[in-house]
Amino acid sequence: SMDQFEGRIRDLLSGEADLLAIIEPMFRMRDSTCKEIVVLDRLVREAVKADDVCRRLMTVPGIGPINAIAFKTAIDNPHNFKKSASVGAFFGLTPSKYASGDIDYNGPITKCGDPMVREYLFEAAQSLMARVKKPNAMKAWAARIAKRSSKKKAIVALARKLSIVMHRLWVDGTTYRHA
Repeated sequence: SMDQFEGRIRDLLSGEADLLAIIEPMFRMRDSTCKEIVVLDRLVREAVKADDVCRRLMTVPGIGPINAIAFKTAIDNPHNFKKSASVGAFFGLTPSKYASGDIDYNGPITKCGDPMVREYLFEAAQSLMARVKKPNAMKAWAARIAKRSSKKKAIVALARKLSIVMHRLWVDGTTYRHA
């Protein structure tokens, strides 16, 4: 905890008044920052709780308040996308293509679009793969990809699928069903 950390530093610096004088303002700044983070976290949770779309997005496994509000903010209007499959490309979660003459292959993801939302979707996919214990069709689908390819590719594919599912739920006005 924070108190243990500060106490440990003070123990290590006992008898070092000059160093402690330098560290003291950092302790105060750290304490102030931590208090502000708690306030901001509460405000985000209240905003998400009051928002119908965010509440529905959070029914998707692995999606929390930050993921939901970042996704909603980045998309803004879900009707700007004719197909939900386009959302993955919007966040740069689709493979780049290289084609020249007889050569045609997929490269790394394009990484276009909002990098923060892409990172949140990637983290949600990792969380779904590692922490969600309840049987889930998306998790099983990603596990099959990991088996034949790689875990990283499976997580990127799952992040893309999460973006598609979240967009569809938003457009349809439905919630995620685990069936």
